[in-house]
Amino acid sequence: STQSTWDITNIAQQHSDPEFDAIKNELKWTYERVDRYLPAVHPQAPPMWATEILLPQLKSILRSVFGAHRGHLHPLPGSWVLLGADFIVDDTLNVMLTEIQTGPALGDDGIKKELIPPMVQEAFAIQAEILHNTRTGQSLRRLDSLDRWEVLLNEAP
Repeated sequence: STQSTWDITNIAQQHSDPEFDAIKNELKWTYERVDRYLPAVHPQAPPMWATEILLPQLKSILRSVFGAHRGHLHPLPGSWVLLGADFIVDDTLNVMLTEIQTGPALGDDGIKKELIPPMVQEAFAIQAEILHNTRTGQSLRRLDSLDRWEVLLNEAP
């Protein structure tokens, strides 16, 4: 989904901290919040860096990863998987992929309360449309159920 959050730190590593419950909702930021914060701590960052530069970079990295694995992923017909991706941004604003997980955290803390329910609902709608189009011989090139999701790599004929 294009409406993602920004991890301030690796949340999984913070659960044992005694202050975790008090700060957990502050550890995930929207791209817009990063754009408001970044000029104060990184004055050389271009305006709207997170939404206009970072987000396209994340998409490009994910396209490259999945494109590189083309032919090695063999999904079962009618199946799908929800993946999570972690990135690091260094002090010069270089973006690096650290991992892709098959079990992303879908908790209801902080901003996730707003993002997860519509994200999962739309994922099911997309899957239903794919199944319908496959069964009726329709193209998968354009999906009407896409709203907040964005196709990064489409190998449909």
